[in-house]
Amino acid sequence: MRQKIVGFFELGNEQVQVVLREGVGGEFWLEPGDIKCPRIKIGADQACWGDLVAVLDHEALEFTLTRMRRRYFTSMDYANDHGAYTFFLTHVEFAEVAARVAHFLVKCLPQMEKEWRKWRRKKSP
Repeated sequence: MRQKIVGFFELGNEQVQVVLREGVGGEFWLEPGDIKCPRIKIGADQACWGDLVAVLDHEALEFTLTRMRRRYFTSMDYANDHGAYTFFLTHVEFAEVAARVAHFLVKCLPQMEKEWRKWRRKKSP
């Protein structure tokens, strides 16, 4: 699978590696195993730049909510479906999540856009 490391960016009080990868959607790892910091991977084949930013925002928000221990399973189902999460937080905690993610996006998006445009050029015939 084709991948491109975009860089390491501060998200809250830790560094997170951001990676572009083939496909759509995104995911994060708290402990990827091959590096000593968390990783967020974003599919570079989103329909447009806005879709890519939405996925990055989603993953950064979910990562932050998880780090702040605000993400819960709604039930102990056998499928362990990732859509079964519930987030519970106060307005003050919501403001903290929004601030952490905003600072992350301000630092990350310029480099992400640069790498995404290169990715798209290499993909075009």
